[in-house]
Formats: sequence, structure tokens, C-alpha cells
Amino acid sequence: RVAATEQEVAGCERVINVRVIAAANREAARAELQRLAKDRGGNVLLLPSSGDGNTGTAYRCSSEAPTAAY
Repeated sequence: RVAATEQEVAGCERVINVRVIAAANREAARAELQRLAKDRGGNVLLLPSSGDGNTGTAYRCSSEAPTAAY
């Protein structure tokens, strides 16, 4: 799942910052960031709406809403 605010990942373990160097568009960048986050053990990607869309932070959260999925 993708989170847009720090409050959404409060209480989660920060795993790693992820970055995409080149992507065709924002959707492709977001998909690649989600893949990178998952590959590094994260289950939530913090992707602030104020960011450039090419960087995010992977978090590992112990409890997710049942509808949240990659």
C-alpha cells in the first residue's frame, strides 16, 4: 500500500529510502518504488504528495487494513 503522510506510518519500522532514477511517468515510477520497497521487506511505501514522485521510504507495518495491498 502507499501512504501519503507520516501519520499513516506512525508506529511502523522504517526500512529504507528507495529511489527511481528514470521512469516513463509517475505511474511507472510509483510501481517501481512499490516493487523496490517490497523487495527490501517493506509493506508500506511512504510517497509524500509534495515529493518529486521518484523517491519514497519503505516501512514495515505489523497491522494493515484488510483492503490494503500492493
